Amino acid sequence: MELRDEISRLAHQRGSTMIDVVTEAVQRLTRDEWWKSVRGALDNLDTAEATAYRTESDELDAASADGFG
Repeated sequence: MELRDEISRLAHQRGSTMIDVVTEAVQRLTRDEWWKSVRGALDNLDTAEATAYRTESDELDAASADGFG
């Protein structure tokens, strides 16, 4: 099956347009690539950086729970 036919099939199945299917696919890929880069950056933190990150995250979580986030 050609790519255009697959996009058309997905659009029909979803009740949307082909451009909507392509747009959503690009947005998902962009988001997935961004999260991949975030995970890579977090995996490469040294011990001090990881500790500082966890401390800041905990502080933000606490502030959010208090209604400030």
